[in-house]
Amino acid sequence: MKFLPLFLIAAILVSCGGSQSSLDALGKLDSLSKSMETTKYTSPDGTFKINFPGTPTVESQNVPTEVGNIEMKSFTYEKSATEAYMVALSDYPSDIVAASSPDSLLQGAKEGALSSQGATLEFEEKITLDGNPGYFFKAKKDSYYMCYKIFLKENRLFQILMLRDGSYPGQEDITGFIESFEFSK
Repeated sequence: MKFLPLFLIAAILVSCGGSQSSLDALGKLDSLSKSMETTKYTSPDGTFKINFPGTPTVESQNVPTEVGNIEMKSFTYEKSATEAYMVALSDYPSDIVAASSPDSLLQGAKEGALSSQGATLEFEEKITLDGNPGYFFKAKKDSYYMCYKIFLKENRLFQILMLRDGSYPGQEDITGFIESFEFSK
């Protein structure tokens, strides 16, 4: 079933401003950690690195927004029909960033992601990465659970997302993927 990337892309597009026994558990954690360590991914433009659990599909498209078309690049890996990983980046026009507060742009991105899917926010906190403002939040719609981080670095919005059916990703999954995100430049 290939519907998760469309689900993710719809959430990302709107968030850019457009109109998810203890020995066995230890074994699974060890297996996940090993697979995450071996797939460090660096974006083609060299702006970020992250541990994808496999090779992501890279796509680029123009997204119509209230401030004009914005190019969105997405890096998506669908682990299964019920679990997906994504990083997306979009560059806002510099004048829009200068005229707005970073928090206002980040709140708009978060609200766009939530409203595009009719998801309910269940947790959020302000965060930073290398001095760049961001948010970490969790949301749910029906049986889909989403863990999300967004950052604004200068005029670029970075969005890191895990989507899973049935439950939120565990802390080891969040650590292995979302928290492995780093700026390269």
